[in-house]
Amino acid sequence: MSMLDGVSQCWWLSETCVVNWDAWAAIGTVAAVFTAVFAPSFQRMLVRKRANALFALAYRTDLFTAYTNAQALRRMYPFGMGNGAAYAAEGMLLADEAFRAALTADASALEVFISRDVDLTRWQGVDISLAAKVALAIETTRHLHKLYVNLVVSGRDGDAGNYFYVAKHVSELADKHLSDANSAVSRAVKPILGDAQLGP
Repeated sequence: MSMLDGVSQCWWLSETCVVNWDAWAAIGTVAAVFTAVFAPSFQRMLVRKRANALFALAYRTDLFTAYTNAQALRRMYPFGMGNGAAYAAEGMLLADEAFRAALTADASALEVFISRDVDLTRWQGVDISLAAKVALAIETTRHLHKLYVNLVVSGRDGDAGNYFYVAKHVSELADKHLSDANSAVSRAVKPILGDAQLGP
């Protein structure tokens, strides 16, 4: 006796040997249930990579530009780093209006990225972890931009000490989140672009 006995009692169908349609109906019902339950999950898995790639592509250029600009700002204006270059930059901020104007102009390069937002109602099916990395990069870059604006204002007033104190932490945090988001976006666009892409 084999497992097939439940489906058909013999291999060659004849008048005395017929198909057990109730058994086949049960198998079909089980298959239909599995398809109904798991098909949407499989479909979402197949679509998710493409959705992630399109989402990443939409933010990729602005994100990479913000990352490059934030690193350049950190090198040019090393506030709070506690070294000779930092002390020189801090002194210039307090004493030189042209230095403050240059900082304002350079920091404005971040405005394109910080004007973006992550609206998941427009990006259904995107991984939350990918969207969260991009959203966190935008938010910490906003804090970095606000820091530079506050430094200019307080430097003009001659009292920027509190901002010097937090500048190192804010710039390092923005750098980390921008770097993490750039890495995540670079991985996500691979299904569309492959390895032929710009950025970190």
